[in-house]
Amino acid sequence: MNKNQLILPVSILLASLILGGFYYATQLSKQKSIEKQKKEEAAIRSECFNEIKNMFKELETKDDMNFIYDLCLSKKGLKK
Repeated sequence: MNKNQLILPVSILLASLILGGFYYATQLSKQKSIEKQKKEEAAIRSECFNEIKNMFKELETKDDMNFIYDLCLSKKGLKK
């Protein structure tokens, strides 16, 4: 094989490696973003749960607790 016949396969291989690298980096970024979002959501849910725990003595029924919890989540943007 001469030099001219190798240019196209090498170019295709190089382009594939570059595109694959960008694809991998994008997927890695998405995964980190999802993990961060889930951690933030868990922290908000925990915060709301702790608010209810502190108010537990004042709440009369489980429906009251669920209502307050849902209200807290909606204020924090987790529930509509």
